[in-house]
Amino acid sequence: GEAGGVFVTCYNGDRSIRRAEFQAGKYDPQQQGAVHPVINIARASQKVLVTWYDQNGGDANHRIAYSLLDAKCELIVDSKTAILVANAYMEFHDAAIDAQGNAAVAVSPGATYINWIDAQGAAKVQQQAFDINATYGTHVALNQLSGEGIVAAQIHSGSGIYYRRFTADGGWKDPAAVNVPVNYHYWYDGYTLGMNDKSAFVFLWRSGGTTLDLRFFNPDGGVVTSVQRNTIDFEGWNGGH
Repeated sequence: GEAGGVFVTCYNGDRSIRRAEFQAGKYDPQQQGAVHPVINIARASQKVLVTWYDQNGGDANHRIAYSLLDAKCELIVDSKTAILVANAYMEFHDAAIDAQGNAAVAVSPGATYINWIDAQGAAKVQQQAFDINATYGTHVALNQLSGEGIVAAQIHSGSGIYYRRFTADGGWKDPAAVNVPVNYHYWYDGYTLGMNDKSAFVFLWRSGGTTLDLRFFNPDGGVVTSVQRNTIDFEGWNGGH
């Protein structure tokens, strides 16, 4: 949409329109760089979390902003701050929401920061999850039933993927960041992760031009299995297309 506005259209499962296009948030209209909005929908309550990067008028006020919508996609809260880090570039952020509408937001402009938003739209106090001098690649996932979850970040490329798990009330299950030994991951955001309703979790990363890797973990953090799949050379690493 027009500069300064984050616009949303909400659909039902049959692709009929729940609410036609409307402005769901605001950002600095003079912003340089992408806003990168992310949308998450709660499975049971149907609440909608919209998050985006907002330069917000100067280096001292860089933030990840959010709006929370109800099941009809009407605003509960509008353009609030989830994470604020001065002079930080935070385009590559991530968010997740549980079944009832409680959410987590994370970003890594160097250190990895996280904050939690309750189902009424109130944010807690942001925390530094860990500091691996991450470069952009941040992901967060939730157990949709319990609200506990996992946050992860990467060091540019190589073998530096780290995670830390948390409880539904924002306490830490892991005392510090845990390294995931991988053969290779690439670029600014070379992996993703997920968590199911039993708090088992999985990492997926691309280790080469035609190779995709996955590692599955038990809820206690023990490795279940590692899987590797061959893919087409869709990025042309080996001369393909």
